Amino acid sequence: MELRILLKILYRRRAIIALISGSFLLLVALVTLMASESYEATAKITVEKTDKINAVMTGLGLQGIVLDTQVDDTVSFDTDVELLMIRPLVEGLIVDMDLRDSEGEYCEVDAFLKGGLVSKVNGKPSVTIKQYNDTALVSIAANSTIPKQAAEIANGLARMYRDARIMRMKADFGEVKTNINSSLDRMREEYYRTLRDYEVFMQRIGLGKISTALANLLDQISALEKERTEYQRSIASLSKTIDVSQKEFGKTKKIWESSHELGQNAVMSDLKEKLAGLAVELAGLGSTVTKNHPDHKRLAAQLDEITALLKNEPTFSISKKQFTLNPIYDSLYQSISENIINLKGSVVRLETVEQQLEEYKAKLLQLPALQTENTKLNLELTAQSTIYSTLLQYSMEISLAEATAVSKIRLVEPAKIPDSDKPTFPKKKVNLILGVIFGLFFAVGTALVIDYADDNVHEAQVLHHLSDKPYLGSLPYVPSLRPKTILQSSTRVAEHLRSMRDTLLFESANQEAGGLFVITSATERGGTSTTATGLAMTLAERYGETLLVDLNLRSPSLGSLTGRSKRSSGTGVAEALADNGIVPEDSFQNSSLEGLTILPAGKASDATKRLLDTPALAAFLSNLRQNFRYVVIDTPSPAFYHDAILIAREADAVVVVARAAQITATTVEHCFDKLRIAGEPMIGTVLNGEGYSLSLHRLPWTAMMSAGELLRREKRRLKRG
Repeated sequence: MELRILLKILYRRRAIIALISGSFLLLVALVTLMASESYEATAKITVEKTDKINAVMTGLGLQGIVLDTQVDDTVSFDTDVELLMIRPLVEGLIVDMDLRDSEGEYCEVDAFLKGGLVSKVNGKPSVTIKQYNDTALVSIAANSTIPKQAAEIANGLARMYRDARIMRMKADFGEVKTNINSSLDRMREEYYRTLRDYEVFMQRIGLGKISTALANLLDQISALEKERTEYQRSIASLSKTIDVSQKEFGKTKKIWESSHELGQNAVMSDLKEKLAGLAVELAGLGSTVTKNHPDHKRLAAQLDEITALLKNEPTFSISKKQFTLNPIYDSLYQSISENIINLKGSVVRLETVEQQLEEYKAKLLQLPALQTENTKLNLELTAQSTIYSTLLQYSMEISLAEATAVSKIRLVEPAKIPDSDKPTFPKKKVNLILGVIFGLFFAVGTALVIDYADDNVHEAQVLHHLSDKPYLGSLPYVPSLRPKTILQSSTRVAEHLRSMRDTLLFESANQEAGGLFVITSATERGGTSTTATGLAMTLAERYGETLLVDLNLRSPSLGSLTGRSKRSSGTGVAEALADNGIVPEDSFQNSSLEGLTILPAGKASDATKRLLDTPALAAFLSNLRQNFRYVVIDTPSPAFYHDAILIAREADAVVVVARAAQITATTVEHCFDKLRIAGEPMIGTVLNGEGYSLSLHRLPWTAMMSAGELLRREKRRLKRG
């Protein structure tokens, strides 16, 4: 919407704007003057959580137990503001401070907390609690008609809230301490039990650390495998040597026969000496090792082998023949004997080594299970030790956290007693300024809505839009305007009439020859009489020989406009129509303006009104044309009466007058349609009362009419759509 159009609308609706804004301002002023003066005192408290407290609570898995807004086991609150507004706390404050209403009853909790404009106007005590942008700072604003009481209410509620929070906090910390001590006792018992299980395990496996045992086993297995390999090689070597020696011994051709009885030869003597030496060595080794020791088994095997060889000695002495072995034979026999003894010892030693290898490998296979159990016990011990140490640390820190948390709840700004000379409510200057601002805002909005709903014609552009005929001009709105003084009362009105006259003559076919002009209106009291009188005066002013005719037999008005009564006792149009259009000589009345003659309506009756639809009307108008150059006729509205249609048929031109702000566009269109259907020579339109603003006494009626017209217009739009 353009600014020019907006300003025009506001100017047109200035009466509405003045009424609404003035009423709103008056209401604000009355409420401000009637309201009781109250005073506001504000106390501020903080409830903070430190990082240390949060860390302790997080470690314990108890976030929210301390410094929460929980009142009991079933009810909790999200913010400190809600906790401050719980009923028990507020009821305690009301009772302690003996806060009563005008009837002597204790103040209601809901009304006390709700506060607002009503409580302030009625002078009742109230509180307003708010938190600053999700911070730890909470303000308690108390209102009362007594300054000291306002400060006491704010400080009292703040102290009660602080004490309640501290009491609850200590109880919460007590629960935490109890939980920590119980956890410490339980963890201490579990730690000692796991430690005993670990000691039993270490005694059961008979080893030191698992890793050391594993290293020792691997070293022993490696040494035994090397020893087994050496014995296997030794056995193979001895077996091969014995085979070679036996073959050489069998090839010996020469056998010496001894002449003496077979006795002990040198080989047998050596075996006996070796047997005695082994017996002594075995006896000495038996005092240091067990019979299962590999060295003891090896000596015992050699001893058994030599004993078996000595048992074969009689086999060599049964024969009667005596043999005497040569040195080669003795050497071979001695070598074979020693190798056999060593072979038997190596075989026994190899078996012992393999048995030990099997035992060590079996132990090695058992180590993973033992290591798993050992790792499990070590982990349990480590975890329990860590938890126990952590709980001990928490137990030491919880006391510090409690002291810190309590210190974080404090009254940072106590409420001060307000100045009795400076009440906080009502703020008269601010209220009046706001009343003016909001009143204008509401008034302008209402004016725009009414203007949108108003279908009345206000501007000449609307008339031009409704009809294809030219717009002849307008008459400005002048409350005291009368046709009798049109040309003298207002220069502006006279100039508008002269401009209208010139435009009318310009649009006429023969402007200099004269003519008969019918002035009608789209509605009753539309200003046809005023327009017709003004137009006739301007024509007479320039051309003279102008007749103003009052043909509005339904409601004649020119008589009163010229200083006579509406129902003049003289003759006029009615008598002329009754006499077949012949006008009596005494019917014409001279005006104060030279060249202007007036013909009143006369004494009209129902029979006279019916004469308009007879040839008498045509004869009457023809007679007037012959005697006057210009004839201006005032007629009723064609929207309500058929008279204007009958008169317009005999006219040279028809001028339709629309009263601004008092006729709708629909009514104007209806009038134009009737004239168009009848084929009347409408020449143009005139807007009467341009700049007219709705008077205050017509505001309610106009608003209802505008609303009704808006509904009708919407219905028509829906039908067209």
